[in-house]
Amino acid sequence: MINHEKTACVPAPGSIVPFPFLFLAACFGVVVLGSYIKDKFFTKVLTCLIALIGMEEILIYGIMVCYAAVMEKWLAFVLAAGGLGMLVVTNISFYLAYKREVAKDPTFSKWCRLYPKTERYISLLSLILNFKTIKLLYSGFYG
Repeated sequence: MINHEKTACVPAPGSIVPFPFLFLAACFGVVVLGSYIKDKFFTKVLTCLIALIGMEEILIYGIMVCYAAVMEKWLAFVLAAGGLGMLVVTNISFYLAYKREVAKDPTFSKWCRLYPKTERYISLLSLILNFKTIKLLYSGFYG
């Protein structure tokens, strides 16, 4: 809502939290800071931040599509839906390339036999959420 002087917007009572993804990104930053404090040598801070904040991307695009449809902004809806579609196609193609090339590396295959659940869960997250989550494999996130 515009204030009485018509100089600024004031959140209406019961309105949604502004910048929820910025708040979530800050929370991810605190989690990565905890990993860095726990193990300074192995934690790659930027890699962890890219992987964790990248997980928000599909949710952001989905909410943009929903809000544009509800508000009947059809150009914004088409553009956001196109972005969401491209993100999904990118995730699928990256996952297939990962399984075809990276997973067959002999050294990486040996590591996967030691930690099968970690590789399986992270690769599925890269398919479902965002291809950037694959960075968690080498980020040193909490060891």
